[in-house]
Amino acid sequence: MSTIVSSGHKQIVQSGQEVHGVILRGGTQIVSSGGGAIRTVISASGHQILYDSLAKGTVVSAGGVQSAAGGFIDGATILGGTEIISDGDAKNVHIADGGVQKVENGGIVDATTIISGRQIISGGAEVYHTVVGRGGVEEVLGGLVGSSVVHAGGTMIVGRGQVYAATIMGGATVEFRGGRFSGTVASGATELVLAGINENLHINKGVRFVVSHGSAVGTVVSSGALETVESGGYENGADIQSGASLVVSGGTVGAVIENGGMETVLSGGYALAAIVDSGGLVRMMSGSKARKITLSGGEGVVMSGADVRYAQFGADSTLRVYGGQVSTTLLEFGAGDGLDLASFGYSKAETFTFSYAPAVTRAKVTVTDGAMTASIILFGQFTAAGFHIAADHAGGSVLTYSPPSSASTPAIATGHH
Repeated sequence: MSTIVSSGHKQIVQSGQEVHGVILRGGTQIVSSGGGAIRTVISASGHQILYDSLAKGTVVSAGGVQSAAGGFIDGATILGGTEIISDGDAKNVHIADGGVQKVENGGIVDATTIISGRQIISGGAEVYHTVVGRGGVEEVLGGLVGSSVVHAGGTMIVGRGQVYAATIMGGATVEFRGGRFSGTVASGATELVLAGINENLHINKGVRFVVSHGSAVGTVVSSGALETVESGGYENGADIQSGASLVVSGGTVGAVIENGGMETVLSGGYALAAIVDSGGLVRMMSGSKARKITLSGGEGVVMSGADVRYAQFGADSTLRVYGGQVSTTLLEFGAGDGLDLASFGYSKAETFTFSYAPAVTRAKVTVTDGAMTASIILFGQFTAAGFHIAADHAGGSVLTYSPPSSASTPAIATGHH
């Protein structure tokens, strides 16, 4: 027959004692150091307090409280009640029906499962292998959290502390407000970054990863995923893979755009460095800025009103520029590369001028089409005879360079078609 501890009563379990099947109906059970409580049921206003002791198979109903100031909890079920772990350990805890597990400074928890409940981690707590199901919330306000898995309908909120090796499944949500985060976001999940540092995140198909007033480092964006960097956000070292997209609507970004990937920088966005591999595409829209675009066989598109300070060319790369007034600096521009002046109409009326400063290996090319002017600075060995202008596929003008077979003295050339 079960022992019932009712309101206003107290049960004290001494060192070396072990009690089974106690029901706390408003009463208090204190388990002293070295004691044990097995299969305790804690109902409304009931309270179990552990001091360096063991509790196994506890059930905490709505209004009940289990607290561990030291000790070990194994296999508790929190059904609407509250479990508080401070300077103690817990494993295999199940939280449901609005139950709450609070892991405070010094607490260590492993393998908690949350269904329609909440786990709150603070201070110097350590939490590992939490599984968050539909309706569950893991809230990180401090401490260290490792290897959590958040399933569809579950939520992880990161305010402070450090989260590593997390897996965010399809249909799950992360609200990132501070601290540090690393992990994998699977297909269909959503990642929202409000502040803090996000490291080495891998996001997959269907994910919209938003960086706003926070920092992301080394994000890998896979096919079908979208990363958006908003005003105040910062991303460095992103890898935009085939079929993936990066949109910069504000903030600062450094990224590698692989074959089939695309980066679009909108007004107010800043591309600190964009490396565009063969088959990749970067688009600089009006009002955007870029310090440097490196075209490693890829393509860059610069719309009228965008500001690109430097464009560095690899083999067989093209930079397409729109607008009537073009001013940019090209690095390593050579055979196989092209500067497409898309707004210029290819015709005999176009004029071409060239000047060269051999002491600093600096060339200046000017292309004029009526009121439209392109002023281009190039560094390297160039001669006027090596430049050519041809029509692009849409009637614009493409500037290319092929080193002549015998170098001629740099001079000014006009109407060079």
